[in-house]
Amino acid sequence: MADQNKDITELETRLTNAENLVNALRNLEIDAIIGEHHVAYVQLKEVADTIRISRELYRHIVRDAPIGIAEIDLETDLFITANPQIAEYTGYSRDEIARIHIQHVFSPESLALFRRHINDIQAHITTPSQLQFKLKKKDGTEFWTLINTRITFKDDQPKTAIIIISDISKQKALEKEEIRLTSELTHEKELLNTIMEKTQAHLAYLDTNLNFVRVNSAFANDFGAGNKADFIGKNYFDFFPNPEENEILQHIIKTQQPALYREKTITSIKHPKPTYWNWAISPVTDRNGTTKGIVLSLMDITDLKQSEQSIKELNWKLLRRTYDLQNLNKEME
Repeated sequence: MADQNKDITELETRLTNAENLVNALRNLEIDAIIGEHHVAYVQLKEVADTIRISRELYRHIVRDAPIGIAEIDLETDLFITANPQIAEYTGYSRDEIARIHIQHVFSPESLALFRRHINDIQAHITTPSQLQFKLKKKDGTEFWTLINTRITFKDDQPKTAIIIISDISKQKALEKEEIRLTSELTHEKELLNTIMEKTQAHLAYLDTNLNFVRVNSAFANDFGAGNKADFIGKNYFDFFPNPEENEILQHIIKTQQPALYREKTITSIKHPKPTYWNWAISPVTDRNGTTKGIVLSLMDITDLKQSEQSIKELNWKLLRRTYDLQNLNKEME
């Protein structure tokens, strides 16, 4: 905007010079230079048309631009002019904004920042072309903006500041929401990791191709060498060569119905001898209802099963002993 004002000033100077030339030619009435008179007249008309177009363009930009444009007197810190968008941003009318002090529009922190920014520009200190400022509306509510500042000079002294303002409140709200969601996601990841690593259950997440996406330490220790990374990307049947389980897993992926198998025998590459497990399988779906994978939760009950078997054997032995004692008593009678 400052460059455009400078161009307008230069054009106005050319217009004045051209008018003086035409008047001089007319007053002297020198026929010999009538050609120059014509040239000066044409130049005068071209300059006048250029100024008119430039001024119309300037008025259109200021009036209809979807961003705020204002001019501030740096000696008094008063607004000189403001376009309609500034009025819409702040809730003040354009008449109210005219000659209002900038402290009524800038928040205290942003006012101090704006003044430092102006001082840096005056001192020819390199500063960002755009800075974020918090402005105040007429009703006291605050909103975030991005402001580009240009200073005009008179006699090498700063005269006014042209500010171009964009409302970034929605962007700031989205950034705040992103921070909140990121924090929640981090918390949920930490919670999930705690649950997976502190439980006695053997947990694994597989995609729909039955490739491992994630396993917990218990799973990696019992069915592998203890390194969870060894499972990632590998197929379920690389570790559990039980073809009959494929039908079970595919059925859950297709129907999206969880299943629980109690006292299921499982064999693995690491443990070819059958062991006993409570085996829970749950489908994982996205918001569109599409199956994305399955979660396996296994609880080793081999020791419990063996204990139950031992108790059964002891009970059977006790029963036999009791029977033998009863027969012995009968014989002794």
